[in-house]
Amino acid sequence: MKQTKIPKKFQKVIDFYNETDQDQKIYFIYTCQSLIQVPIYEGNEVVVYQLDSEAPACPNGIGIQLNTEQFAEKQTELEN
Repeated sequence: MKQTKIPKKFQKVIDFYNETDQDQKIYFIYTCQSLIQVPIYEGNEVVVYQLDSEAPACPNGIGIQLNTEQFAEKQTELEN
C-alpha cells in the first residue's frame, strides 16, 4: 500500500482524528454545524438542508449520525 505524505498544514486534523473520542468529534460537529450543508436530490431538483440546530449529530453505533433540519421535523411529526 502506497503511503501518502500528509502536508504539514493538515497534521493537526489527523492528530485530532486520532486523539479524540466519539463524543469529542460530535462536539466538534456541534461547533461547526453552521458550516455544514447536506445536498439531497428530491426528484430532479437538489435541495440543500442545514444540520439540525438542537441535535446536529449523535452517536449511532460506532459511527456518527448527522441530523438535518428536515429529519428533525419529520421525527417530531412522527412523535406527535
